[in-house]
Order: sequence, then structure tokens, then C-alpha cells
Amino acid sequence: MKRSLTLLLALAGLAFAQGARLELETKLADLGELISGQSSRFVFNFTNTGDEDLVIRKVLATCDCAAALLSEPRIAPGQNGQIEVELSSKGRMGVVHSNIRVVSNDDTQMDGGPNLTVLQVQAKIISLVRVMPQAAYFPSVDHGGEDQRRIVLTPEQSDALEVLKLECSAAFISASWEAVESNGKTCAALTIKVGPDAPIGPMLEKVVVTTNIEAQPTLEVPVLGNVRGDILYGPLPLMLLQVERGDEPMQAISIQRDRGGELKILAVEIDVPWLHPRALELVDGKIWEVSLRIGDDAPSGHFLALATISIDDPVQPSLRIPISGQIRPRFIVEPAGLWVPLDASQALPSIRVRLPADFIEGFQVDAPSWLQVEQQVHADGYSLALTAQGTPEAGQLVLSSRLPGETRLVLPIVLEGSTPGPEVEGAD
Repeated sequence: MKRSLTLLLALAGLAFAQGARLELETKLADLGELISGQSSRFVFNFTNTGDEDLVIRKVLATCDCAAALLSEPRIAPGQNGQIEVELSSKGRMGVVHSNIRVVSNDDTQMDGGPNLTVLQVQAKIISLVRVMPQAAYFPSVDHGGEDQRRIVLTPEQSDALEVLKLECSAAFISASWEAVESNGKTCAALTIKVGPDAPIGPMLEKVVVTTNIEAQPTLEVPVLGNVRGDILYGPLPLMLLQVERGDEPMQAISIQRDRGGELKILAVEIDVPWLHPRALELVDGKIWEVSLRIGDDAPSGHFLALATISIDDPVQPSLRIPISGQIRPRFIVEPAGLWVPLDASQALPSIRVRLPADFIEGFQVDAPSWLQVEQQVHADGYSLALTAQGTPEAGQLVLSSRLPGETRLVLPIVLEGSTPGPEVEGAD
């Protein structure tokens, strides 16, 4: 009788065991209106109402406009904690919101995932100064030339706006202003100029304006555009999609002077060894083309590369062209992974391996000890029959070939899970 009572008390204790529990006062913080450029903070208070320590494993804001700070990562039962969130309105307008993702050991939290709590912070960003247009945009400025744009600043809640200071982020940008009247208000008209010393390439600058509006004393006017040199080249980037080793794709880099005249390619360098360039003079030294050949040792899959082309131009002595593409694999496995049931008596799926005819010989399989593999050769590869000879375990099946750039293909072995893709490795 005494043992039965002890067992019942133990079972009752298990029934009332909770674990860690994260209880929040609120999950939503509405910060109201913020003037552009301001920041605001909110503190999410919470309590561990469980009977075990609450462990906060991760606190992450989903927007770069917000930052979150946790008071303590471990909260004892009955104790309180805080998550302080700061929302910045810089560079934003209208309604802005950010989620704060909190991962803990509270298994009752399921806001879109296990052990996940999602907090929300939102605000409406307003400006006391209307900027029209919102940026000084120069789509194409000739190198050595000049251009200018006009921007009008209008006060929203006062009758007059005065500019106290203008600061440009680059020496080749200059700005001035004058007072203008519009709809009964005194506005500021900015003139933003790009000078002849602007460097060739994209322009990502700004003018910081200080005004007499005390609640919003500064604002930024972006200065965006492109300074064009005498050399025209492209495309940018060069895209080589679904190519094979040994291919010479039709896509190529074209180079010429904007206003005619001769030029000469001195050298072409690419930062990957298996892309082989060839410079071809198309029109009497005026138009050039750089084509590429894919090497036999190129790895399969997506790739990024950079071509640097040296030319005989004192202003633009080198051109940098990004290259993006995808090389078709020749070492193909179907299915692209091995899903294994926990019950070893169930049949395992067979695997089909495809290889070029010249590389079928020399294929090898490295399997874990519990997995028996029988190979059958075909004209285009192999079929692999799999049999469990013990208790299945998670691991990997390694397939090896003599293919340059595709010498090893690793298939993860997953128990009662989804099938991941294979990992192809190059030569060791």
C-alpha cells in the first residue's frame, strides 16, 4: 500500500511539472508617430511562471531599423526579465514595423515555429519637411562634365524654412540654396551640382541639410547616379547560365569607345583558373570582344567570378566585369539523397548514378558499416541496390569518380526526415 501511494505521488508530480514558461505583459508595442530621424525605445517585460529556469537562446530583430537587448539569458522560476527594443526612423517614412524573434526553452511557445515567440514593434514615421523630388538623380554624367538638379524643401507645420548649413559627402558635390515662396510658405530651393572631377562609376552620395525646424533639425538628400567614361563595355554582369565544361558560350564582353577612336586590350585576368578568356579585335581596333571558354576542370553548380581587363586608356586603365553562371553537373545521382526508415526491415530505395561514358570506370562507393551496397553497371553509369544489415544510423554515403571538378559526391543519410540535396566536392 505504501509503495502504491509513493507511485501515485510521483505520477502526480509529473502531471504538475511545467518546465520553463515565458509569460509576457504584451507582444505588441505601438510607438505612435515618430519624426524622421528620431528613435524610440520600448521594454517588453516578462516573467518565468514555470518551475524550471527559463533560458533565452536567441533574440533577433528582423529589420535593420530595430535593435533588441536582453536583460539576462537565464531567468529563475518566478523572476522577471526584460527585452529592450530600439526602433530607428532614419531613412524611413510611413508605417514601419519589425518582428523580434525570441527563441527559448519554453516548449509552449509556437509563434510560427517550436520554442519561438514573436514580438512586434511598429511606428508611423512622419517628416516635418517635404522634399521634392526625394533625391538628386543623375542617370548619366559624362566624365569631366558638369550637371545639376533642383530640390525644393517645404515646411509641413510651419510657415517658413531656412537652411542653416549644407554638408556634401564628396568633394565633387556642391550645394547652394535660395528662399522661394510657394502656397504662402517660405521654402528652400537647393541646387545640387556634380563637378568635372567626379570619378567614373556609380555615384552614391548625399547632402546633409541643417534647417531651422527644431523638431527635425537635419535631413539627408541622396545624390545618386552614374558618371560615364569614354569606354563603353558590358553586359554587367556577364551571365553564363546552364553551360557545360568545354563550352564557348555565345555571351561575350563587348568594349568600345563612346565617341569612336581606337583602343587596345593589353591583358585579361579572371580570378578563377578554369575560365579561359580570348580577346578578339572586331573593327580595326575600335570594337573588341572578350569571349570565354569553360575549362574541363570547372566545378559544377553556381559560380561568381570577376574579369579585370587592362586597356590603353589613361582615364580608365582597367575595367572590372562580374561574371555569374551555372555549370551543369555531369555526376548526377537520383534521388538526390537517402531517406531511411527507422524500421530496418523496410526496403531501402535504390540509387541511380549517371556518369559520362569515359568516366564510368573507377567509380567507388564508401558506405557506413550497417549499409550493404550492390553495384550494377550500365552504359551511362550505375544502379545501387541498398540493404540494411543492422540498425540504421544517420551519416553519409560518399560516391567517388574520376571526373575533374566532381571527384566526390556526398549524400547525407537522414532517418525519418526529408531528403536534402547532395554535396558535390572538387578534386582534393
